[in-house]
Amino acid sequence: MTYLPRLALFAVPVAAALGLTPVAHAASEKGFYGALGGGGVLTEDAETEPGLGAVPGAEASFDVGFGALGAVGYDWGDLRSEFELSYRRSELDGISGFANTDGHLSNLGVMVNALYDFDTASAVTPYIGAGVGLAHLGTDNWKSGAVGLTDDSTAEFAYQGIVGLSMAITDRLDLFADYRYLASVDPTFSDVVTGGQFDTEYRTHNLFAGI
Repeated sequence: MTYLPRLALFAVPVAAALGLTPVAHAASEKGFYGALGGGGVLTEDAETEPGLGAVPGAEASFDVGFGALGAVGYDWGDLRSEFELSYRRSELDGISGFANTDGHLSNLGVMVNALYDFDTASAVTPYIGAGVGLAHLGTDNWKSGAVGLTDDSTAEFAYQGIVGLSMAITDRLDLFADYRYLASVDPTFSDVVTGGQFDTEYRTHNLFAGI
């Protein structure tokens, strides 16, 4: 599998750029906080069932995309709870059985997360977390040449796991960098060619950084 190495090549400069701006929860401070971040998104290849157009089991692949998120939450000490709004977008790299494909896959997500901070008695705090919510997924203007394939959206249950590090800059300001695995239950979209529907998959690997 080459997902994480490919994503790391994209996310390192993003993380460096975002690292120049300040993170918004200090592990030693209880109370409300906010966070902003972004980075690289690698969407796993997605097989269609029964298929797309006239191609049974057509599989879509994606370029490394981008994502951004904002969160507000409450720090209870070692535990944090937060509400997250995010956007992810990945351009089509290709669809098996089709030539000259174009379009992108988007996700506007709303998540509720729980996170645990490991106290290291230093400026660096490792943390883990998990979240559940909704992903509003869109197969935005997928086409092969001039032939439309699908242009649809659906909302599905989504879940994610998080592991990361934060570094305190001041007693009220942190930088963070984390890995997030975010996926949804299999979405169903309309097929423009056949007039029917197809099921597919949505699984992503994300490297984010921010304040």
